[in-house]
Amino acid sequence: MKSRIPLCVALLSTLVGCSADAPAEDASEPPETVAIAEPSPITGFLTLDGTPVITLCGSGEELPVDGPALPDLLELHASLAPGVEPMEGIFVDVLGTLRERPRGAEVDALEVRRAAWEGGGCGQPEPGLVYRASGTEPFWSLTVLGETLTWRTPEGERTMEHGGPYRMDRGGWRVDGVSGGDPSLVARFYPEPCRDAMSGAWFHMTVEVELDGTAYRGCAWSAS
Repeated sequence: MKSRIPLCVALLSTLVGCSADAPAEDASEPPETVAIAEPSPITGFLTLDGTPVITLCGSGEELPVDGPALPDLLELHASLAPGVEPMEGIFVDVLGTLRERPRGAEVDALEVRRAAWEGGGCGQPEPGLVYRASGTEPFWSLTVLGETLTWRTPEGERTMEHGGPYRMDRGGWRVDGVSGGDPSLVARFYPEPCRDAMSGAWFHMTVEVELDGTAYRGCAWSAS
């Protein structure tokens, strides 16, 4: 029995030494982030004082922003903010999620839908809004709701009913407007970025409209 004690002590010392030499876990690595919301539209004002931050519309909460669309947001801020101060905010509308990190909530921006210097854009879209489009020279706008389409110009507006379900046509989503039983408007929405010719505002879609034999082209965004 006595001859076995030194061997046990030696073995114990070896195990302790191995434990002491084992690399410690890096406590600086944050745990895996967890999404706390499904992807949805997030609107606010983007500023770049060191960390990119979105001040949310409505609540005014300031949240850092990251994610696949961050490079696009940084580029848009650089092109739209008229001055050199990073605290100048631009309005942004992104499709994203809110993620909970150890240091607090964060916007995970997946896709940019709108960005602008002029115009707040914080107002809530009309119930049932599907698309909104606009163009210049001449000025016009088109609002596509679940049941109707409304065409507006400085001279007035026309409201039409849907002429059928949305369908793919020439690579875009086609929406028909019917007035008095006759087709009068065809709009095609393409997933191609577009910039407003007057304000420089950026949109994630391009639209082509045919109305009473006249063709129009402009920018658009999807509300969903």
